[in-house]
Amino acid sequence: MIVHMIGNAHLDPVWLWPWQSGADEALATFAHAVARCDETPQFIYTRGEAWLFSLVEKLDPPLFERARELVQAGRWQIVGNQWVQPDCNLPTLDGWNKQLEIGARYFEEKFGVKSRVGYNVDSFGHPATLPDILSAHGLENYCFHRPGPHQVELPAQTFRWRGVAGAEVIGFRIAQAYVTRTDDLYGQIQLALEAADEKLGHTMCFYGVGNHGGGPTKGNIEYILENRRFADDVELIFSHPQAFFDAIADEIPSLPVVETELQKTFPGCYSVMADIKRAQHRGEQFLAQTEAIVEHFSRDEAAKTQRKTRLEAAWRDLCFTQFHDILAGTSASQTWESVRAMQGRARIEGEEIALETTRIWARNELPPVNFQQIVLFNPNDETWRGVIEHEPFLDFDFWGSRWLS
Repeated sequence: MIVHMIGNAHLDPVWLWPWQSGADEALATFAHAVARCDETPQFIYTRGEAWLFSLVEKLDPPLFERARELVQAGRWQIVGNQWVQPDCNLPTLDGWNKQLEIGARYFEEKFGVKSRVGYNVDSFGHPATLPDILSAHGLENYCFHRPGPHQVELPAQTFRWRGVAGAEVIGFRIAQAYVTRTDDLYGQIQLALEAADEKLGHTMCFYGVGNHGGGPTKGNIEYILENRRFADDVELIFSHPQAFFDAIADEIPSLPVVETELQKTFPGCYSVMADIKRAQHRGEQFLAQTEAIVEHFSRDEAAKTQRKTRLEAAWRDLCFTQFHDILAGTSASQTWESVRAMQGRARIEGEEIALETTRIWARNELPPVNFQQIVLFNPNDETWRGVIEHEPFLDFDFWGSRWLS
């Protein structure tokens, strides 16, 4: 059995701390990972979440360049193609598409890579539609941790996960945990072996300090080097998720098929922080409508490009607030003021772009008239029929002494 040792640093940008602490986590964790790579040429680091890279790019360009060099050398492996690890149940379809589009575009522009591995190791649940969404964005494989075996029994650790529309990804449920607390990895490796599919001859074991960043320790790396021959029939190798999926490619046709959602973890979180969930849904729907308005009603190409750039910035805010500890409502109280501000910033940017686009179009395309007129814009592809309510301000009542100050 070959155990692919996956060095990672789970990093919640928001949880029991505000996003500013998440930024500090990113800087420290990136520096730590670079140092471990410099110390041990065999070591491989797995990292996703474009938001983290974008912060390091802005706040410490030399550190970002060092990370880019390691990506090009194959020492850092990018996974997920996402802005953050979102809650997988609550985003709209437009929101999910943007999460994957914006993340993938960032990694392609900055590193010239596009991962084939979906990666949501800390998200609480995964809907039955997710394989279809992931597959549509070029993701072929999927690493997750929840739900655990005590919540949902699966036919195997590695399986073909088929979506409701028929698309498939190869799912891998991480055994026990994606983080470690000690330098000694014996227990983590044993649990990985117990969950492994013997017929595959390969499995993954995730290691590294996480939640508040950190990553693989010097002791972790030394343990792997000293115990490469973990047992007579077990070999440890520094690796990454794509290498594991490539190694089992010939066995994929024989893997069992799962056609259900993967749920039942922390169900109570889906009934809290209703205002955050409501603002997120409305914001994603509104930005999607605004995008359609910009596409259909922008006559000036330069203006259209500029509006799309502004919309991308708004979407980045909402992709960030999709983060699983935000949208699920499981973060500490001091985080919510900033979250509401981000959702509000995205919303007002969308409103300003929609107003600008529609008013400019109307003033240029419609003949002037000397009376009040109502102009309706349908941002959808389908013809709409229904009732519109409009409250015109036709006259002014001179209230006199009835004026309320």
